[in-house]
Amino acid sequence: GKVSEKLQLNNQIPVESLAKQMRILETEWLKRKNSLSANTNPITEINTVDFIDQFTDRVVSNLYKRLEERTIDDNVLQKVRELMPPKWIFIDGQFYSVDNVAKCVTHPCAPFYVQLPQMYKSYKLFNKLGIKECFTNEYFIVFLKTLKESYNDQPLSQTDLECAIKMTLELFAVLHRKKESFNKSQEVYLPDTNCILRSIKDLCFKIDNISEQNVIEADMLTLHKSIPVNIAQILGVRMLQQKLIEDCSIGIPFGQHEKLTTRIRHLLESYPQDKDILKELLQNA
Repeated sequence: GKVSEKLQLNNQIPVESLAKQMRILETEWLKRKNSLSANTNPITEINTVDFIDQFTDRVVSNLYKRLEERTIDDNVLQKVRELMPPKWIFIDGQFYSVDNVAKCVTHPCAPFYVQLPQMYKSYKLFNKLGIKECFTNEYFIVFLKTLKESYNDQPLSQTDLECAIKMTLELFAVLHRKKESFNKSQEVYLPDTNCILRSIKDLCFKIDNISEQNVIEADMLTLHKSIPVNIAQILGVRMLQQKLIEDCSIGIPFGQHEKLTTRIRHLLESYPQDKDILKELLQNA
């Protein structure tokens, strides 16, 4: 269309120019986005943002198409690798680097990581420039650790809590997709019921059908309810009763007056009539 003609995308132009146009486009897009912050009319702002995003999307689509055709040549491909800006993948109104985009994503969490749109999955260009099939376990473990370092022992904001939960779910999805087992000795942080990131070694989870009447859990850190029990188990979070039994096996802290036999009896009384679960706990104790 007119956009393509204006940018000379219908001609056999050098890849250097294509990469340069991508850089200019990214820079101008960011400038225009930032300039809208001074706009006091929300309706006008929304319409302008939509227009900018639609315009940018059309232009990058044409650039991708041209680059797809030109990068068949390995020498040209190497030039493109060297000249492309760090963030050149435009998805849902945001530019991303290859590090934050994958082909298979079950629980996307923009603007941190997203899935490559279906329309681009057939392009060899994205494979050649480093788009991965799916993220690694370490990607999410490192990000959760970064969040922990940022918040320490303070509750996460609602936005970051949702992000942490999505990353936990995506971590499990990656394990399932790759058919990998999880190394439970890794230091992983998950949100507790107070929205504070805790080490999986300190967390436990509760099962709804277990009576808690006689279970002492005042000092127990329980996993956030948005993370399913099956995922918690795979990532190494222990059941509440299992953690209490393990704590008993280590020893009763100074000042605690409850007898060990009494505490174990309370645990058994609170346990459901499920011999398989009890058997599993005894084996793991």
